[in-house]
Amino acid sequence: MVSAALERKVWARTKGSTLYPNLYVVLVATPGIGKSVVLSRAFKILHKVQNLQIAPESVTAASLIDAVAAASRQTANGFTFNAIITIASELGIFLPSYDNGFINTLTKLYDGEHYEERRRTGNALHTILERPLLSILGGTTPAYLSAAIPDIAWQQGLTARTIFIFSDELVDVPIWSGPTTNDTLEADLVSDLVRISGIIGMTRWSQECMDAISAWHKQGLPPVPDHVKLQHYKARRLAHLLKLCIIARAAHADDNRITLEDFNSARGWLLEAEAVMATIFDGMSSKATDFDAIEEAKGFLRTTYVRDRRPVAEHMLIGFLQRKVPVHHIREVIDSMVTSRAIQRVMGKDGFVHIIPLD
Repeated sequence: MVSAALERKVWARTKGSTLYPNLYVVLVATPGIGKSVVLSRAFKILHKVQNLQIAPESVTAASLIDAVAAASRQTANGFTFNAIITIASELGIFLPSYDNGFINTLTKLYDGEHYEERRRTGNALHTILERPLLSILGGTTPAYLSAAIPDIAWQQGLTARTIFIFSDELVDVPIWSGPTTNDTLEADLVSDLVRISGIIGMTRWSQECMDAISAWHKQGLPPVPDHVKLQHYKARRLAHLLKLCIIARAAHADDNRITLEDFNSARGWLLEAEAVMATIFDGMSSKATDFDAIEEAKGFLRTTYVRDRRPVAEHMLIGFLQRKVPVHHIREVIDSMVTSRAIQRVMGKDGFVHIIPLD
C-alpha cells in the first residue's frame, strides 16, 4: 500500500536510469487461507486515501489503459503523471488467461515507460501516456498459476517483475467472534498513507547504506533462490530491493534519505518472501520437460535435506514427482538422476530407501 501511495512522486536514480517504487505483489495460498480478506481490507483502506486511483478488477488491456489515462495527477510543483493501482483479490478475474498483448502492457506500465497506442474503434483512438505507472496487489492459488501461466512465461518479464508471497498458515478465527478490524488501526493506516502520498522528490542514499548494498551485491545477493522457475526473477532482485528500500524509508520518514536501517528492513522483507517462494511450485501441477522436472526435484531435495538435516525418504521424492511428470515416468526420472550423480540412494535405518542430493 505504501508503494501505491508513493506513485511516481518519489524515485531513485540507479545505473543511469530512473526507478520508481511501484510493485507487483501477488499473495499465493490455497483456498480458505484468508488472502481475499487481507486484500479487501487493503482496498477499503486505499479507497479512503484521497486522490489515489484504483483500477477496476476486471479489465482488458484497452480498458486498463483508459483507466490509467483517466488517473491524471499533478503535484504541487506542477509535475504531471498517470498512476493507478489494481487490487485483484482473484488474479483470475484480472488476468483470466495469459494474453501476450496484455502481459506486454503490464510490463510497460510497471517500468513507467512512455506508452502510445492507436485503436480502430472506441472513443480513445490515439492514446499517449508520457508518465504512466501501475501497481498491482493481487491474490491467487497455486492451481491458477499452474493452469493460466505457461512454463515459458516464467522465463519472461512479468513474472520476473512480480514478488510472490506464499503462505499456507490457516488462522483459526473463532466462529462467533465479532469484527476483527481495529477501527483505530485502520484510521492510523489511512493517516499514514495520506502523509506518504505527500512525499515528493528523488531519494538520497547514506554512504553507509550504499556501501552495504554494494557489498551484498558483490557477494551475489545471498541467499539466492535456486528454483528453475525463478531463474529470471533473480535478475530483478536488486531492483526489488531498491524499491523496498524507498518504501521502508517512506513508512517512517518524509526526508527521502535512505539509511542502513532501511536497507536492513528491505532485505529482510525480500528474503522472508523468497524463503518460501519456491513452495508455490510444489503445489502446482506442471507440464514440465524432464529437465525442468529434474531441476525442480533437485531444489526440493536440497531444501528438504537442509531443513531436516537427514536424507530424504524416497517416497517423498516420488510424491513430489507425481505432480510434475506422468506416474509411469517417475522411476525413469529418478534413475536418470542417480546415473547423472545428482542424487545418491542410501538404505535408511528404517529399512527404506532414502535420497541424498549431491549437487
